[in-house]
This record gives sequence, C-alpha cells and structure tokens, in this order.
Amino acid sequence: MMRPIDLLKRSSALQVVVRKESVDDVERVSRESQQRSLWSAAGVAVLLERLESEGREQAEVIRVAALRGGTINREDVHEICGYEDDRMLRGFTLPTARITRDLQQDGIVAEGADPVLTTVYRGGAKAAAFRIPAEMSTILTEDQVSEDAE
Repeated sequence: MMRPIDLLKRSSALQVVVRKESVDDVERVSRESQQRSLWSAAGVAVLLERLESEGREQAEVIRVAALRGGTINREDVHEICGYEDDRMLRGFTLPTARITRDLQQDGIVAEGADPVLTTVYRGGAKAAAFRIPAEMSTILTEDQVSEDAE
C-alpha cells in the first residue's frame, strides 16, 4: 500500500537498483497530478448543455460512462449513437475537445482540465472504449443520485 515514489526510494531493501532519474520522474509526475485542474460541476453542466444544443450524442455517452465508473466500450457508443457496427469512431472526441477549449477561453473550465473523452485502444487502430475524467464521473453520478432522491 505504498505510493510508487516511496517504493522506488526503498528499492534497495528489495535488492533492486533504480536509477535516480526514474525516482525524479515519478516525483515530477506525482507533483503534476496533484496540481492538475479538475472539472467543476458548473463546467460539466455547461459542456453537456453545449453538446446537447448542437445535437451531439457525446452528451449521453458521457452520462452513461459516468454511471459505469468512467468508461464506456465502443459497442455501447455505437448503440447509444445509433451507428452501424462497422462505423469508425475517428474524430468522435473532437466536439468535446472544441467545446472544452471554448469553455477554457471563457474561464468556465480550468486550463489544465483533463480531456472529456480519452480514447482507449487495446491493440489495433479501432477505439475499444472511451474514458472520462474521474471527477466528471463523480459529479454526474452525484447528480443522478440527487435526481433519483427527488
């Protein structure tokens, strides 16, 4: 149950040699991940509103991904969007990236926020799934619980 940096620093106890550069890299990544900007509830709401106003299926894909722990597979994307099975999903993340940039320019979304949809590849050129940021998943599932309670 150690953090990766602590394990690397104690590698000599395991009789493993770790280069100092590796330890430095892990420390840097750890610092950067702690400092990254997160999506806010307001930013998520505006993003979804914009996607819906443009008639984009990505809004529903994002909501379903949130309910499934943050990841949605390609088959479910095809079903939600009404796509044929052989349709490529190349460019599927572009509308969310464009809207995110617009929201960042307007100061609604922080500059360092993770991409809304990250493509997951599992060998090959086809997208196997899409992942949303963890905080977005939390925001949307909390919203769903609140709606269900009302």
